[in-house]
This record gives sequence, C-alpha cells and structure tokens, in this order.
Amino acid sequence: MRFTKTFIKILIPIIFGYWLAVSQIASGTIFGYALDGIMDYLPVTSQRWHHHDWFNRVPFMSVISKRVEPHHTENISKHGNTATSKLNESQIDEQLIKDYVLELTNDLRATKGLHRLTINPELELAGDVRANETISTFSHTRPNGQDPFTVLTDSNDSPNYDYQYIGENLGMATYHRSDAFMAEMIFDGWVDSEGHYQNIINENFTEIGIGVDYDGEYLYVTQFFGAPLF
Repeated sequence: MRFTKTFIKILIPIIFGYWLAVSQIASGTIFGYALDGIMDYLPVTSQRWHHHDWFNRVPFMSVISKRVEPHHTENISKHGNTATSKLNESQIDEQLIKDYVLELTNDLRATKGLHRLTINPELELAGDVRANETISTFSHTRPNGQDPFTVLTDSNDSPNYDYQYIGENLGMATYHRSDAFMAEMIFDGWVDSEGHYQNIINENFTEIGIGVDYDGEYLYVTQFFGAPLF
C-alpha cells in the first residue's frame, strides 16, 4: 500500500508535466522552454516529441523550382503538419524569429568562409509582403499572378530595390512549439533542400530581408536575398 501511494505521487506530476509539454500551454515561457529541454532529452519520449504523428502526418515536401531570368533564383519549401496550438498573432514574436533566422543563415555562411548578409529595409519589407501573400497563395507566383520579384518594382512606394541578383526562399509549418524552435525547424528544412541551401550560401548575395506572418495556425517565413545594382 505504501509503495502504491508513493508510485501514484510520482506518476501524477509526470503525467501532468507531459500534458503541459504536449498541449504547449506554457509555450514561450521559461517553464515552457524547460519542458522543451526535458522532452528533447528523455529517451523514447524525445523521439515521440519530434516524430509523433500529431505533428508530422504531412512530410517535408520536395523543392519546387523553375528557370528564371539571369541572376534570378527562386526556391520554395513547405513543411506541413496537422496538429496546432493556436495563438493570437500578437503572441508570435516576429522579430525573434527574424533575428534567429538571420543568425542561423550567417552562421552557416561563416562555415563556408562567406561574408555575412546584412539586413536591407527594402528587402525586409518585401519579405513581409511575400510572407503575407503566401498565406493565400503558397507559391512563387504572387496572388495577382505576377513574378514574386515584382514586389520590388510594381509601384513607386516601398519596397523598391534595384538588384543584380535576387532570390527567395519560402517556408511554412504548423505552429506547435516555441518561436525559436519553429524558426530553426524551417531553416533546417531549407538546409536539407538543395535549392534553398544554394540560395543561403550563394556568394553573390550581400543583403537579406526576412519576412514572417502567422494566420493562427501556420507560421510563414520568407528569405528575400539580394545584391544591389550599384
């Protein structure tokens, strides 16, 4: 009887902690990050955490690419999942995601001996516009049917950017973990896709803009690479 009571006392907090981690109620908090760490390192549990069919019924889709004009490169990737922990848009830290994607991008380029990319405000705005557009049309074709790079030239208003080289990576995923985890997951998907990877390590690019949007279920992230004309 004493053993049973002790076992129950131990089991209840374990079950409660597992429920908190899976439900993502504490996502984005210090306690939530601690739970993420525990879930990542527990044997068996960590495997279910990353590969459970709640989060991965739709696998990472292959790259879709097409031939474009000289000095234009464009790539698209999609990571879809069926489970979600819906948050309000205000609960997504877009700047944290942007900063982390930039850090991951430049860290990878550094391992190749390449110069770091700097943020360009016009490319950043273009990235945000494109991230928003991919909510309705997840494609390198804009909702109005135009080439994605027309976002830089279709009006006298920003974003405007005269370029020698231009490129775009698109990614999306069901939001189910912390902002940092989602940013890294989408970035890792790009790295594992040859076309996206080549954009990231393209030595011709000198600047970048990173766009983020969220529709209450899916997180959309865009990398807009460029090299100015002058």
